[in-house]
Amino acid sequence: MATLSSHVLDTSIGKPANNVKITLAIKLKDQWKELFSVYTNQDGRIDDVTFLSTTFSKGEYQLTFHIGDYFIEQDTFLNQVPVQFLLSGDEHFHVPLVVSPFSYSTYRGS
Repeated sequence: MATLSSHVLDTSIGKPANNVKITLAIKLKDQWKELFSVYTNQDGRIDDVTFLSTTFSKGEYQLTFHIGDYFIEQDTFLNQVPVQFLLSGDEHFHVPLVVSPFSYSTYRGS
């Protein structure tokens, strides 16, 4: 079983992005089933104990970063950033989002 974490960095201000809604879903057959809806803390990290302590089985998952709500006070190109990935093995998976109002990147962190 795998564990999962994430964080969001706002490169437009060079700081963590707090209060960003993140949803996690698993793909079952051809449909996505939402498992969690959490918000980032002041450090841009998920600190929801239930989310962090959950172990996930092998499968296809999607984190959706609701970044449009975060950039609501600014002109932004982005609304939601879905990141689809595969979990396998008994490892920890860290999926960060580096974002500005007009671009983003992600990677498998440690």
